[in-house]
Amino acid sequence: MVNVALVGSGDIATVHAEALEALGEKLNINFVAVVDKDQFAAQEFVDRTGLDVNAHTSLDELFAHGTIQSPAPPRGNRSRL
Repeated sequence: MVNVALVGSGDIATVHAEALEALGEKLNINFVAVVDKDQFAAQEFVDRTGLDVNAHTSLDELFAHGTIQSPAPPRGNRSRL
């Protein structure tokens, strides 16, 4: 399985999280984390969705945790990396 994370926890992240959870086994992926520069927003996403994922505030923090191979941010967020 490939571990994946969402970069950003805005409104559309909930839709993406639902898709990752629904298709995870079929696509051989494991949704493990969400990253948002706003710590409150990242944790609120986890609390709101009830998913068993970690909340991080930076990609450095995400990679230091050692559970992810590569982020795949939405097209609009790529320049922020």
